[in-house]
Parts: sequence; structure tokens; C-alpha cells
Amino acid sequence: LEIIANTAITSQQINIDAALNYMGSTARTLTFVARNDLKVNQSIASSNSTLHVFVKAGDNIEVASGVSIASNGGNIVFWANTDGNNLGNIAVQPTTSIVSNGGGIWMGGGQTTTQWVPFEGATSITVGAASAISGTANPFGVVIRGAVNAGTGNFYASGVSNKTGTDYSTGVFFDANSDNIIIQAKNIRVIGQGAPNTGTAHSNRGVVLEIAANKSGTIQATSELYMEGVGSGTSSTGSYNRGIHLSKNSTGTATITAPTIYFKGTGAGANGSNFNDGVSLLGITLGNSQTTNITLEGLAGPFGASTRA
Repeated sequence: LEIIANTAITSQQINIDAALNYMGSTARTLTFVARNDLKVNQSIASSNSTLHVFVKAGDNIEVASGVSIASNGGNIVFWANTDGNNLGNIAVQPTTSIVSNGGGIWMGGGQTTTQWVPFEGATSITVGAASAISGTANPFGVVIRGAVNAGTGNFYASGVSNKTGTDYSTGVFFDANSDNIIIQAKNIRVIGQGAPNTGTAHSNRGVVLEIAANKSGTIQATSELYMEGVGSGTSSTGSYNRGIHLSKNSTGTATITAPTIYFKGTGAGANGSNFNDGVSLLGITLGNSQTTNITLEGLAGPFGASTRA
């Protein structure tokens, strides 16, 4: 299908099952609004000019494996949980490619709105004022298993897990277990909160990067990388409820760089649990020769460390 003008599509549920391509020479905006779930099953592209892409859903948003979204300088917004019912997560599946070429890429949610600046010098755009929030069917508020590249634009992700009674309920999960992941932008800001579990559920973490054997994970900002994570489960006797948890297998590769890196993590958990660290870096090296400032601000939960490396 070819896009020829500013286009808005609204429906109860939306499945994008045909590839979309904009070939015009004037900047356009393509908006999808689903009252329930929205799934991107085919690629979206712009050949000659800027295409702003807004993907909004009252519930969940999924970008299927192998899908490419290329906006040619346009902003790309994934806005879940627009009805505020706390049942809307964002999942970017393996072998996906989301490339804005200088536009901002935003992932979050909420019924109320706020303003966000997608790239330096840009006019702010309207986005959600809250987070993408997983319901009972999914443990992750935001999960990214592919490549996201904003170029000189900014990247933002905010996720909250609301799935209780299970382990590994995570706010924002960068998952390099089945495919390499790449997050690249000028400024990267990630905010996550784990699920409020009770009982023995463990590993309810705010922000996680996990790299499997022979896989790679890249999080690279050319200006600032900021992560803020809160481990949840303050009534849980399960362990490892960490604010920020970045880890890799011994044969995996991690590249986490920016001139300025700031991690703020808060561990959680009840007495009887362990390793509820504020910030945990296992096998991870931060920064490179261009890095001038690294700040690790960790607040330990019960029997945890403020920072563990």
C-alpha cells in the first residue's frame, strides 16, 4: 500500500498486515489508533521524505519478528495503555529494525499527556505522561529484542511490570537471548519498575539487559545515557529484586557507551531475600575512550548491595 497524505486509522483492534510505503516529497504523518491491541506485522517505510509514525493502543503493541520501520528523519512513537487501564505493554520482537535516521523514538504509555523533545532543536511533540504497563499475560512493560536506531535523535522508553505471582517481572527488558540487540541515539533515557510481587517470586527488576552466549548487546548514546530502575516486590521473600541489572554470558559481547553515563537503581524485597541490589553489572564494562563521566547511584534493598560488579 502507498501513503499519499497525512493518514489516521482508528479501529477496535489493528493488525498491519500489508507493507506501507510513502513515496512523496512532503513530510507526512501516519497514525494508527487501536482501542485494544495493535500488531505491526509488515514493514513501514518512507522513500523520499520524512514520515512521522504514531502507533497508539489502549492495550498492547507488538512489532512482529522481521519487521522494519524506517521513517527517513521522522519521529516514531509507540504509545500503549492510552486508556489508562494499566494493561498495555510494548514488545519489539527479534530481527526487527526500527530506524528513524534522526527523528526521535519514544516508547511509553498513559492516558494523560506530556511534551517530549525528539531531537535537538525540534519542537516538542505530545506523548503519554506514564509508562507502558504489562498486564497479567506478559511480565514485561517494554521488551526489545531487535535493533532500534534513532541516529542523532533521542530514544526514550518507560515500562512497568504489573504481572504478579511470577518471576522475572521486569519494567524494561533489553533481551539479547535469541537475537543481537542494538539501541543507538544521541540521548537515551530508560525508566523501569518491576512488578509488586509477594510470596517467593524473585527477580522483579526495573531495567534489565541480558546477553546470551555468542550474542551481542549494544546501548550507545553520543551524548547521555540515563537509566533509572526500581526493583519491586517489597513483600517478596524471593531474591534478586534489583533496580538495574545488566549481565552477559562469558561468550557474549556488551557495548555500553556514552560520554555521560548515569545509572540510578533501587533494590527491593522483604527480609529473608538476598541480592536485592540497586545497580548490578555482571560481566559488563561501561564506557570507552569517549566517556568522561560515569555515575552509579544505587540504593540497596534487604541483603543487597548498592552497586554490585
